[in-house]
Amino acid sequence: MFSSNTSLASFEVLDLQGDSSRVIYSKGLLKPEEKLVLHLESFETDPELDYETVIKNGICFRDDTGSLRKFAIRANVMDGSVYLEEID
Repeated sequence: MFSSNTSLASFEVLDLQGDSSRVIYSKGLLKPEEKLVLHLESFETDPELDYETVIKNGICFRDDTGSLRKFAIRANVMDGSVYLEEID
């Protein structure tokens, strides 16, 4: 489940596989009271980092300054934690 304590403008869920990202879900404004449940394909271990997963999905949104921020959804296979890693 994804949630935020502030509104997120131009919110998108991305497929990051391949050379470019593809939008698989978008919402003009994700509000704090709205919760988004994401069903992601199974995580695959990164061959170069055996404790982390291959980047498959991500999110992006515009911050308060209007800048586009993009994050990969990663997981640590050692403890099962899921986290966001900011990417270009």
